[in-house]
Amino acid sequence: MKRLALLTAAVLTLWFPAGCGEETEQRPGEQAAARPITPARSSETGSGPSSEAEAEADESEPPPITTEEELRAALKEKNPQFDGEVYVQTNGGRIAVVGLGDPAIEDVSPLAGLPLERLELMGCPTSDISPLKGMPLRVLGLEQTAVRDISALKGMPLVVLSLSHTRVDDISPLAGAPLEELYLVRTKVTDLSPLAGMKHLRSLWLNDSPASDITPLATVPLVSLTLAGTKVSDLSPLKGLPLRRLHIARSEVTDLAPLGWLQLDRLVFTPGKIEAGIEHARNMRALREIGTAFGEESEGRQSDIGPPEVFWEQYDAGKFK
Repeated sequence: MKRLALLTAAVLTLWFPAGCGEETEQRPGEQAAARPITPARSSETGSGPSSEAEAEADESEPPPITTEEELRAALKEKNPQFDGEVYVQTNGGRIAVVGLGDPAIEDVSPLAGLPLERLELMGCPTSDISPLKGMPLRVLGLEQTAVRDISALKGMPLVVLSLSHTRVDDISPLAGAPLEELYLVRTKVTDLSPLAGMKHLRSLWLNDSPASDITPLATVPLVSLTLAGTKVSDLSPLKGLPLRRLHIARSEVTDLAPLGWLQLDRLVFTPGKIEAGIEHARNMRALREIGTAFGEESEGRQSDIGPPEVFWEQYDAGKFK
């Protein structure tokens, strides 16, 4: 039952995410319209399959899954080692939210056709998410899975998506998605061009990814951006963005001059790497928090975020050299 409790927390965290220590606003309570699980059939008296072949096809089709018990049984059939722990919420008599986190879950085909709005597969070793194609998903968590191909996500109304700790290296299927929050921590993503022009994207996490060129982000109204541990060295594409929180610790950034264009209230960076522009960080009037590590406790990095006056006193004393 302990893992079920963790699953419940994981699903709720995705819907009200706090990822990597950043503050995010609570999501509206609106829900995507549920789609029928199976095609509507004619209600006319005497209507039926137009051919013997259709009749045979109908008989071979499994009945739609509508209850938690049916879903558990279907998953168990495909994944014999599955222990049966699953988090389920319904909406209007249909399964709308599912949370799975069992290392025995590799085959998620029983989910096909469900009108899911939220799905969490954290820790499942599944690599094939094609059964999710066509779902009205708004919130999806695939972190710590074996997923690499996300083509099934193309056209989904996703608002929150976590691909952290996966093998994903191509996010082109996300182009045009109404994403507001995207987690790409420790992925293989290098090309951020599919994110260009995403007018709703507010928070992006790229921690420890191989990304180096953030030029595509120049047209994205980001409020929170985490580039910790990336190959990014040039912050100039961020000019004019409404950024409030920026995390560039352990990145290749050496010049903070571009910060002169921003009104940050939180800055996390590695002072020892900075060769120019430190005065732009020191002169930020809106800054409320500054430090060298934040939101990476799970990676063994203790947060030292604090008020600017304390940080600069330590900086001037040579603490960060």
